[in-house]
Amino acid sequence: MVKSIFHTQKVLFLSMILILCFSSVAFAYKSSSYPIRPDKNGAYDGVYIDVYKKSNAVVTFKAYGVHTGQSAHIKFVLYNANSDVVFTKDLGVGDVDGFFTLKDLAVGRYQLMWESLTSNETNGYFYVTMDDGAGYVFQ
Repeated sequence: MVKSIFHTQKVLFLSMILILCFSSVAFAYKSSSYPIRPDKNGAYDGVYIDVYKKSNAVVTFKAYGVHTGQSAHIKFVLYNANSDVVFTKDLGVGDVDGFFTLKDLAVGRYQLMWESLTSNETNGYFYVTMDDGAGYVFQ
């Protein structure tokens, strides 16, 4: 009987620890991965971001020149619903792999566009991560 009580207390204690650990973890929304594949200067594409509550969004990207000796050069631009430029990020010349944060996005619809600043054939991708329930990304 004493062994049974200790076992029950042990199970309850471990259950409480698990609940506390998982309750402090923030769940995140991650969009699909979208291609970056320009083959000429000025080529562009992008996604829409619907923001349901004020939040940050993290854009993770990778872009590289397809052919030896050729580098990527990509610029991201974020527009609001009025087509005003809200944010611009030039990733620079070269093979790039990283992220940037769109801070304090107000509720509304945005358009995140990438544009090639070189005629070099480029390959890559990007995706957007936000707090769960903060928004949705689509093309």
